[in-house]
Amino acid sequence: MERIFCTLWSIWSERNKVVHGQRATLVRNLASFASIYIQNYQSATHKYHVDASQTRSQPPPLIIPAPEPWKPPLTSTLKLNVDATVDEKSNIIGVGALVCDSNGCVTAALSMPAIGNFSSHEMEAKALFHNLNWALQQDLPISVIETGALMVGNSLKAPFNSISTFHDLIVDIRCLLSFFPNVIVSYVKRTVNMATNGLAKFALGVDEICFWLETIPPPIYSFIVNDYLF
Repeated sequence: MERIFCTLWSIWSERNKVVHGQRATLVRNLASFASIYIQNYQSATHKYHVDASQTRSQPPPLIIPAPEPWKPPLTSTLKLNVDATVDEKSNIIGVGALVCDSNGCVTAALSMPAIGNFSSHEMEAKALFHNLNWALQQDLPISVIETGALMVGNSLKAPFNSISTFHDLIVDIRCLLSFFPNVIVSYVKRTVNMATNGLAKFALGVDEICFWLETIPPPIYSFIVNDYLF
């Protein structure tokens, strides 16, 4: 019943957007949003009941440092976060990209499935290559790029003469980066890249490229609300 009401609420909200001139969300994305929303609600409710059932006689829980938050770029600039994941059984790579402005608002987002199964650093390099191509096609003036692949970030900064598929990708990435003047590429921890990781995982379940412009992608709505809006 909760799922039914959440789905009806999502449809009603989407209707209001269309009435006010916004573009309609794809049906599968709307269904995904409703499913993820109710899962987050049920998880939060369960956590509340568990916490309430604990007695004062129990020892205090260990204090775990909060994960490092995502930080917006400077004023009048855009930040691109990229990530990739793989489904080894299906031999599919999921590529995710998220572009946000200095206010933390989503400018554009991408979920793209691709055939293949590569090493982690090569997979991340392919993700960055595809995302830069996409950003170039969308004419997005990216100033900052964050990736969770340390090896990719280091390879872009260091000179090399090796010949391999990975290093060929690095050369291609450097060529694409030349279209983004003064762009900065940096490595970030996985906790900073959770929203983009969600887009990469979402790509594993779709058959074609999904992208969003100036709207929060339903698959990562909770991440954006909790972590990106500040």
